[in-house]
Amino acid sequence: MANRSYNPKRAKTHFCYTIMEAADLYTVHRQTVRHWLANGLAPLDGRRPVLIHGSELNRFHDTRRVSRKRPCGPGELYCLGCKQPRAPAGSMVDFLPGSGGLGVVVGICPACDRMMRQNVNAKRLDALRSVLEVTTRPQPEPIGESRDARLNCHLQEKGV
Repeated sequence: MANRSYNPKRAKTHFCYTIMEAADLYTVHRQTVRHWLANGLAPLDGRRPVLIHGSELNRFHDTRRVSRKRPCGPGELYCLGCKQPRAPAGSMVDFLPGSGGLGVVVGICPACDRMMRQNVNAKRLDALRSVLEVTTRPQPEPIGESRDARLNCHLQEKGV
């Protein structure tokens, strides 16, 4: 399964795991654990059966997770299509206010033309306003009939 993230603290620190036990622990195939061993996961020693210390499993997953992080800089939103932080096209974004001082900033990725969204608080919004052109838009109305329209429809059915 691609792009799967594992809890780096799932393995017990002072336990040793065989390849099958590590595979069961993370619900992956045993060949996946063998790939991990080829890509930096260190076994306890060079003998068979291959044993992996729990602290080494935790370290390996933590290191992989940290290496894949892509923090957004000032004026950047994360594009899920490109898997990179990017400045929005035209340095323009829309802000959709939510409740409690939170909201969503929406922009367009200049590389792949997909929508980029990011939840923001007031502090992050102020930082974005200093770098980008931010337009505040009202929340769209929910899809569906209003209460009055349903009542009118109901009354028409009864012939009133």
